[in-house]
Amino acid sequence: MATTTPNYGWDVPTSTDYVKDGATAIETLGDDIDATLYTINGGVLPVGLQQTLNQNFTSVSSLLLSNVFVNDGQYKIIVQEAGTVSHELCIRFVNSGGTLATGYNFAAPGASGTGTTSNDGASSVTYMRVGGFDNNFGARNYSSMELDNTGGFPRVLSHGMWAANGASAISRVYGGFSANSNNITGLSVFPSTGNFTGNIKIYKYRSA
Repeated sequence: MATTTPNYGWDVPTSTDYVKDGATAIETLGDDIDATLYTINGGVLPVGLQQTLNQNFTSVSSLLLSNVFVNDGQYKIIVQEAGTVSHELCIRFVNSGGTLATGYNFAAPGASGTGTTSNDGASSVTYMRVGGFDNNFGARNYSSMELDNTGGFPRVLSHGMWAANGASAISRVYGGFSANSNNITGLSVFPSTGNFTGNIKIYKYRSA
């Protein structure tokens, strides 16, 4: 290690160093960067949202995401859609035994925005509604969910918005939980009818 970086003094090799020492050089530089970032953050690991998934999908009837959650975690899930067929946006949870197909509870505004549609606790309720896509309001939908997978049953609060090129928009809030245990590891996302196309991002809340 013949030189250091000008600002933080990280050890870096020069062009005259032996190639065989490359692994050691990389390890030393990595340790330097790690120590600097740890110090800048006050001796703790960074907190806040950490992206764990960014996935596009095209014309699928469902999207199965395995091993994207851990116990006692809190997450933000964002689904963006583009299409032409109106549908509800639905989710089911996944655990080590597979997709959980019963035991969901959710409440959502009625079509007028004044009533509610509730599906409470029955074993026959096979999904949780978390958004929708109404082609009358344009060809794009944005749904943002907050998932709390701590202290019992997994709970979801979702805000969905439809917009038509900025000319008109509608937004609704959904809430619910699964009567299954919170040992969930994944998510199944699907439209109530037909196929859907878009992007899904998952972020984990990381605390100190």
